[in-house]
Amino acid sequence: MPPELAEYPFLLKKSFLMSALGIFCGLIGWGFSRTYHGLEHWFRHLKLHPALKPAIGGVLLGMMGVVFVLGFGRGVGGYEPPVFFANGYPVIQWLFHPSTYLGIDANGMPVRQVTFVVLFAAMLCKIIGTGLTLGSGGSGGTFAPSLFIGRLWGVRLVLRCVMCRGLGM
Repeated sequence: MPPELAEYPFLLKKSFLMSALGIFCGLIGWGFSRTYHGLEHWFRHLKLHPALKPAIGGVLLGMMGVVFVLGFGRGVGGYEPPVFFANGYPVIQWLFHPSTYLGIDANGMPVRQVTFVVLFAAMLCKIIGTGLTLGSGGSGGTFAPSLFIGRLWGVRLVLRCVMCRGLGM
């Protein structure tokens, strides 16, 4: 066994958490796939000229971005568009920095920078946005969105475990 792993003993309570994580990740993956294929099916059956379908997908994605910005504010970590636009790599990198999770307010008190609601909303928007883009005939893939969704879900789990005493990772 590598020496780095020797300090992490097997604990039954943590194996339950990892099992739950696996189940939730499977459900999120299933939902991602169903959303993508459902929107693809919906766009395929639209009785419009094929050139209009990506335009409709783009307009719907843009409207979702406007609603997200109005609800949660502009970009994060120097990334100005809504966090679920494009491939998401700048947001993924930003989420690796410890300062992302805990800041200091004007009174010197710790304050959480990233909230569960924003993470969950960004994850749902990425799932729907990817479905709109690809389902309407736009270009792209599912690999980068799956990394983005997985990172957001992982951050939610770690923040939840840190909040629950004794369940730290």
